Amino acid sequence: MSEIVFERTQKLKKWIRNVTPEICPERAEIVTNSYKATEGFPMQLRRAMAFRDVLTNMSIWIHEGELIVGNQASTPRSSPIFPETVSKWVKQELHTFWERPVDKFFVREETYNTLMHDVFPYWEGKTVEDLALKYMPDDTKEAWLLEHRVFNPILYLRNGVGHMVADYETPIKEGFGGIIKKYKKKIEMIDKMDPKALRKRIFYDSVVIACEAAILFAKRFSKLAKEMAENETDPKRKQELILISQTCNWVPENPARSFHEAVQVFWFVQLMIQLESDGLGVSTDRFDKLVYPFYNKDLNEGKITKEKAQEIIECLWIKFFETMKVYDLQNATYFSGYSLGQIITIGGVDENGRDDTNEITYLCIDAENNLDLTQPNLAVRINKNTPDSFLFRVCSHIAKGTGKPSLFNDEVIIPSMMSAGISLEDSRRYALIGCVEPGSPGRSYGWSNASMFNLAKCFELATNNGRCRLTNKQVGPQTGLLKDFKSSNELFEAYKRQVEFFIEHMIVSINAIDFAHQERLPLPFLSALYEDCLNKEMDVCCGGAKYNFTGPQGVGVADVADSFIALENFIFKGHRISAEEMQKALDRDFEGYEKLRLDLLKEDKYGNDLDYVDDLAVEIGRHYCKYVAKYKNARDGRFQGGLYPVSANVPMGMDVGALPDGRKSKTPIADGVSPAIGADLNGPTAVLKSVSKLDHMAASNGTLLNQKFNPDILKTPEQIEMFMGLIRTYFELGGWHVQFNVVSADTLKKAQKNPEEYKNMLVRVAGYSAFFVDLDSSLQENIIQRTEHMNLLD
Repeated sequence: MSEIVFERTQKLKKWIRNVTPEICPERAEIVTNSYKATEGFPMQLRRAMAFRDVLTNMSIWIHEGELIVGNQASTPRSSPIFPETVSKWVKQELHTFWERPVDKFFVREETYNTLMHDVFPYWEGKTVEDLALKYMPDDTKEAWLLEHRVFNPILYLRNGVGHMVADYETPIKEGFGGIIKKYKKKIEMIDKMDPKALRKRIFYDSVVIACEAAILFAKRFSKLAKEMAENETDPKRKQELILISQTCNWVPENPARSFHEAVQVFWFVQLMIQLESDGLGVSTDRFDKLVYPFYNKDLNEGKITKEKAQEIIECLWIKFFETMKVYDLQNATYFSGYSLGQIITIGGVDENGRDDTNEITYLCIDAENNLDLTQPNLAVRINKNTPDSFLFRVCSHIAKGTGKPSLFNDEVIIPSMMSAGISLEDSRRYALIGCVEPGSPGRSYGWSNASMFNLAKCFELATNNGRCRLTNKQVGPQTGLLKDFKSSNELFEAYKRQVEFFIEHMIVSINAIDFAHQERLPLPFLSALYEDCLNKEMDVCCGGAKYNFTGPQGVGVADVADSFIALENFIFKGHRISAEEMQKALDRDFEGYEKLRLDLLKEDKYGNDLDYVDDLAVEIGRHYCKYVAKYKNARDGRFQGGLYPVSANVPMGMDVGALPDGRKSKTPIADGVSPAIGADLNGPTAVLKSVSKLDHMAASNGTLLNQKFNPDILKTPEQIEMFMGLIRTYFELGGWHVQFNVVSADTLKKAQKNPEEYKNMLVRVAGYSAFFVDLDSSLQENIIQRTEHMNLLD
């Protein structure tokens, strides 16, 4: 691990960590004025012109010491407002942003007045949410908008489309000038007598407008840096500003010529995607693979040192951390900790299947080690030929206790992507999206994280004739009471019927939202970063990508498997209690049945390498994913299931009544494919064996495994090597993903009591890391309660 600490980036980190998040009204004003001026134009052009207006008129700034430039808002760590998606709910919640329990944002009085009086009135009835709800059939809205929900597609209903990975390579290697030439050539070739020519022309024009705006945006920074250089008295900083000016004057219009230019383009692309739309989980192409040739060339020509390259990478990391996004309270609870899901992927194989680890791959880990910030979320691809020296460095950083990076298995993920219809070459290029979802950069347009689906709630309904145990209302199909089933097989059929009923309504709701995005929120800039949009002659929102997926995820696999086993052992085979008595215990949330609940908690559970339990978990996960995959999405692509919760297993648990595994009403359900809290009694090896049995091929939208280790077992080089062996073995068995918290429950409890003393302590939540003190208290408790392994090999 590098021992070099850079004064520049430490100062930038200290500065940005002390900035109070607030709301920036600037983008909202600009977009509203743009829309008013373009009334009557095709929406494709209006979106491009609004994007141009934002990049032309928004405030820009360069902070002292920055080497990579480009800001998202008028002040650092501020969230822009995207009225085209959020005005409906922001209008309702704006006054609560500074007082709410999680992800607080300060709202200045002038900001409040601007948004409430000058912005939001224009958007009445014009948002994506307004249109999507009109597309949605009444019975689907009824199945969704329950008091205690089974599925929830609210993320894309109230936000822009995120959870995608665009093509960063073309802007770096060809520049936006090159992309513009391709589209202008298409315009020249249009046959005006083609009935579709007018729409094609509008689409091509919109992309050209967006790309030209991107070039002008960079040149604004070039001009600003030049002006700052003229007034700079420090000779060293003066030269840095001159270099920034020259860099932004050349890229991203033209191909990058140096490592610094390549990194600057990388950031401009990431930033401008998040200025066009407010999607969560905007993830990047493979950073180390893209910039390494520029680094290697500069290094050989004596234009850069290894240390300078790492310093530039750390400046990039700080820009990722600087970006912000405000959620409504419901989503803020799901993704608390100011989560953005911006993943940078490193490592893995190349297009020919050879390990592609390079020196930049190592430097990214060193940058992580120096900064310990929540963003970017770092994903490391592991394959059988990943160098031990690199894995040792990764594991050493994990042992530090930041919850980063997360680890992914090439040998499982690549075949899984191919089973979903992605070519071998495109699958080998994969980068991670949001939490654990793989996508081929510039080829896959994913809509992953399209909805949460509560498998545990479906099991509750299956045991209660489709009635919600928390409200006593009929919400699902009438499939029988617990006493009506003669075997666990009969109950499983009832469970599957509940799951399928709600999956079908979930599919309809997501497609309604998808159509609303196509109509009201086309993305011409993002479309420029998907090559097939050029050939298909359509926006990425409308199906322009090569692969079009939609990925809703199931949550609660462990709870359902454990509950089935409990009923099998207590009722169907064990005959230790009557079905009627179990029904009463569940209806009463085990009040008066505490001994029964404790006995149920002692039953065999998923996560202990017990085949008869694990096989049931396999079937539960497979059924959900296979049924989801039956359906097509609104972009002529397909749905694909995943098994991960972000951090929603805690709020989703509030929707689930008592379960036969001994879990009480409204408590968290299991996260991802991890065992239920406290259920994994046989150590980490048993957990990894259980998880590796799951059908990861079917769950092609990703699976997520959290593990927590006591820091004392990862202190020495010998322990780190044992840890490496554990990971290698898990991936050889067929695991998809794993991530670790290396922290004791005692330390976390101290942080709860003295948050100021632990304000920089990072923890792994689910698909992202966050500062522990920023999390909702219920989520903090959930992390504390996760099983803390005290031995690597038990």
